[in-house]
Amino acid sequence: MAAATIDDAVAFFVSFFDAEHDAVKANLTGARAFPQLNKKLQSMIGSGVYYERRRIDVAELKEFGGKAYENSVKALAARPLLLVTEHDYGKRKIYCAYAEDMRQLGKRVSYAMAFWAIPRWKIVAVYWACASCGGSGKYEGVACGDCLPTVRMKGIPVKSGKGWHNQAGERKLMGHITANVVGEPTAVRKLVRPTEPACAEHFDSLETTATRKTTPTRKPKASRKSSSRKKEAK
Repeated sequence: MAAATIDDAVAFFVSFFDAEHDAVKANLTGARAFPQLNKKLQSMIGSGVYYERRRIDVAELKEFGGKAYENSVKALAARPLLLVTEHDYGKRKIYCAYAEDMRQLGKRVSYAMAFWAIPRWKIVAVYWACASCGGSGKYEGVACGDCLPTVRMKGIPVKSGKGWHNQAGERKLMGHITANVVGEPTAVRKLVRPTEPACAEHFDSLETTATRKTTPTRKPKASRKSSSRKKEAK
């Protein structure tokens, strides 16, 4: 069996977001296909990861939501995939998808959710980004007050907010108070650049990190002429 690649991860996340959209839209419109579509969605999620979509009362939502509810259903779209990163995770690889909300991309683009998956292609964790700092942990140069860790380690100053909040699954992949269990990306696939400054800064910084790891720089070989000149100088 061939080793998984970041392109495989991109394909998985796109199919997962399509399945998520189909299940959510069927639920919001009261479609009979919802149980089947939801089953497909759940088959792509690992055990112990609670990302359930339960049947809702559409009639009640229409009654209280009115036109706003109808517009929200019409505006629903598959979650746009912005960025995928590959990381070492013990002896295997793990992939993170940075995505927007379930809507068409507008003028403002930012990280809303992060989904982590392993190469048996199951979602193993879901995170949501702090709306104030876009997952960066900082707001106007200081620690973001809206995502400061509730439990702080004695003697460790808080220089940054968590940035990311765990919704389901593995809790130490991102936004952890001491250290995350994954390191810097070993591969990066950029799809849509965010416009929100903190997200854009993170997006732009990854290219250098991944390039440095995958393409080591080599010193150019000296030409014969330059080496002979050095001998003459001696």
